[in-house]
Amino acid sequence: MILCLYTFCGFKTSNLVDLDEKVLDVARNVPEMTAMDDRAFFDKRVHVYPQDAVEFVEKNRSQYNLIIIDFPDPTVPLLANLYTLELYQQLYDLLAVDGKIVCQSNSIDETPIVFWSIGRTMEAAGFYTEPYHTVIPSFGDWGFHVGAKKPFSTKIEKITVPHRTFPKQINHMFSLPNGSLRAKERAVVNRKEHLVLHEIFNREIVDYT
Repeated sequence: MILCLYTFCGFKTSNLVDLDEKVLDVARNVPEMTAMDDRAFFDKRVHVYPQDAVEFVEKNRSQYNLIIIDFPDPTVPLLANLYTLELYQQLYDLLAVDGKIVCQSNSIDETPIVFWSIGRTMEAAGFYTEPYHTVIPSFGDWGFHVGAKKPFSTKIEKITVPHRTFPKQINHMFSLPNGSLRAKERAVVNRKEHLVLHEIFNREIVDYT
């Protein structure tokens, strides 16, 4: 479970939160990994927190310009609890007025209702959202939601930082297949007192296979 929070004001800082200390240890000490991330874990601007992301967010009062969420798929109630209205509301409070938040939202082919439910839950927390998808080599066609506190444009001329997997036409990422659009009507808001995302996920996986 990975949560990254960035501040771009004067001296840039990055907070990375992950529950699995072994994963963090690999990222720091395995040469093949440090070569891939340019030894990012040794950058003094990077602060690593080996703890539960929900606990980190609950105790945090900082403001961030960018929040990146890469939580595991909501296969069980414990993981579905990471995609709740309540957590998104807390993240809303941490996001700067002009900031952006991005959340991995599962496969748009295998679990389209889960995909749209994550977006709907973010919207219920107050975010303006836009869905997009791109091919991740090890996962296939994968969905995401980008959110902000005010409306924003998805017209992107080019990306000025190094990247590996984005398509040549960036705007194509915001065009979703018709099949996934039909599932949008069945999307739900996932709440702590009514966790349903894991049930939807497991039902969709069975139907897909």
